[in-house]
Amino acid sequence: TAWVGVAPRVDATAQAAPRAAAPGQWQATVGAGVRMQPTYEGADRFSIAFRPIISFGRAGAVRWWSAEDDSVSIGLVNGDNWRAGAGGALVMPRNRKDDRRLSGLEKVPFGVEIGGFGEFYPTTWLRFRGDLRQAVGGHKGLVGELKLDAFTDPNAVWSFGAGPRMTIVNERYVDSYFSVSQAESAASGYPVYNGKGGVHAVGAIAQASYRWTPAIKSTAYVKYDYLTGGASKA
Repeated sequence: TAWVGVAPRVDATAQAAPRAAAPGQWQATVGAGVRMQPTYEGADRFSIAFRPIISFGRAGAVRWWSAEDDSVSIGLVNGDNWRAGAGGALVMPRNRKDDRRLSGLEKVPFGVEIGGFGEFYPTTWLRFRGDLRQAVGGHKGLVGELKLDAFTDPNAVWSFGAGPRMTIVNERYVDSYFSVSQAESAASGYPVYNGKGGVHAVGAIAQASYRWTPAIKSTAYVKYDYLTGGASKA
């Protein structure tokens, strides 16, 4: 599964440009992203999708890194080199209109994932991040993400980052997207399949950002995920 996208955004702080924010100063990042991605998870067709970019919290002694696959992030507590808070993501619907091969399978309605995140910076150029979110509506499953990012600012306008990814889900998530019940088998012709939860995908992301002004930047990125576990056997 591959994603390619671009995302303009605006950074703001109470007193100064975000690159110069003092520890404890409130920061906000808002924007919108557009990307080319699979029409639904596991699909072999691609379509254009939009997503919101929202990050809010207090500055630390290190600069908080923002990756393009991060969920909506609201920092609630932090130290000099760590922060934690609330996180969320959208669950887009999936039904037979996306692909006639989905006929007979249960649709996945629109929903949201709500949970939290934590980040730790062992150095000024390395970030460990973990997310855990429960879906309300949509697939109704539990999603966990582990991320490692190395990043650098070679000059005042360019920044680059890259790192590996791992997604872990529970069985309810796999049931919504990949399992086939007896009723679905009878309606679709697919064999009955009961997928299990666990490590769902491994992959990596690379991104490059250009800062037009102290408060406005654009980011282009590419991400690849390899489906494993119950999804790979569906």
